[in-house]
Amino acid sequence: MATSHATADAHEHAHGAQHHGPTVGTYNVVIIALLVLLIITLGAAAVDLGSLNLPIAMVIAVIKAAIVMTFFMHLKFSSGVVRTFAVMALVFLVLLWLFPMADFMSRGMMPY
Repeated sequence: MATSHATADAHEHAHGAQHHGPTVGTYNVVIIALLVLLIITLGAAAVDLGSLNLPIAMVIAVIKAAIVMTFFMHLKFSSGVVRTFAVMALVFLVLLWLFPMADFMSRGMMPY
């Protein structure tokens, strides 16, 4: 079994097969970007921006989610079908969040 794997590796190497996926350098850049966004999130949470706190936090969260999906879930290197299903799942998730939020925002302040 090991010889067939070694033979396959040698065959790929001989024919110039390229690595299709993120490199270690890409992962390093991604983790640094996520850490910078974490620091921005913490800074935004520490500053009272009134009604802008939620939209700013949501924008940062969406950016972080897009980075994670693109690189850690390998959507950048996946087929179009996989990307389509990922986008459909995101649209469904947004709808699940948006419709209840619209209902909540359309009501007056409820006394607790």
